[in-house]
Amino acid sequence: MEDEEQELQHRVIDLLNVCFANHHCETKAEFAEAVGTNYLQLYRWMNGKTVPRKKALQRICKACNVDYYTVANIEDTIAHPYKNLNLGSAVASYEELLKDDSSTSDRQFLAGLCGLLVQKHFTKVGIQNNLIIEDISGAEMPHIKINFTKPEMLDLHILIIGTLDTINFKCYSDATPDRPIAHTRISVKDICSLATLLTRNYNPTQ
Repeated sequence: MEDEEQELQHRVIDLLNVCFANHHCETKAEFAEAVGTNYLQLYRWMNGKTVPRKKALQRICKACNVDYYTVANIEDTIAHPYKNLNLGSAVASYEELLKDDSSTSDRQFLAGLCGLLVQKHFTKVGIQNNLIIEDISGAEMPHIKINFTKPEMLDLHILIIGTLDTINFKCYSDATPDRPIAHTRISVKDICSLATLLTRNYNPTQ
């Protein structure tokens, strides 16, 4: 935990120094006011004496016009490790495991994790469904199936497919199983594009 806190501290120090160098304020006292604190507290932050709390860091990021979640990623991970999970890291971890010739169970876990994260992305864009995730692998490589429960989407399915290279996803309809709606490597961009496509064509929120 100390390493993560030190890393966050270094990020804050770098952020404040870069921001001050490019800010319209001429003095650190003026800069302190701009980020919603006083000169003494700013001095402590910039010299690594203390680390700003969440609300203070949010004010700093706003004043410096940077993304808070990017800066505070390590801080959030300390309290909520699950927040560091994302599709990109899950797929990257899968590909690293392939290099090490890891066990099938490890790859299966990451494929299942991708299934849960895909579900999260659908919810995020407004598809308020309960998804049923089925493990239909029975083979050496992971194979996760996602079924929708919304009546107008019952014919749709998504497969999370582990390969010898990476993790792919395939979305298809029972009506045209040989002509998938989408079939590519898992990425946030492609999953969000698929979710938008399904929202427009199936109107799941209505």
